[in-house]
Amino acid sequence: MAIFLTGAGGYIGGEIGQKLVNAGYGVRGLVRNADQIEKLSGSGIQPVLGMLEDYELLLAEARHSSGVIRWYAGPSWASPLHANNSSAIY
Repeated sequence: MAIFLTGAGGYIGGEIGQKLVNAGYGVRGLVRNADQIEKLSGSGIQPVLGMLEDYELLLAEARHSSGVIRWYAGPSWASPLHANNSSAIY
């Protein structure tokens, strides 16, 4: 089963991703920069470079996944997937 995880380069998102990998899931994790790609190297999480604002990327990843975990620890107003826009990925 393939899972797409946002926030995979952060502390909590990385822990969620690692637990999924350890449980046998394939995980593709959204990261914002190359430093985060290197951080995930060897973790079993396949990094996907991009931003939450890239709706086309989010849709493509969601369509090719069995499930999506949206982990974002910032303020809700800063997230493009705020409640008014969340239907974009369902």
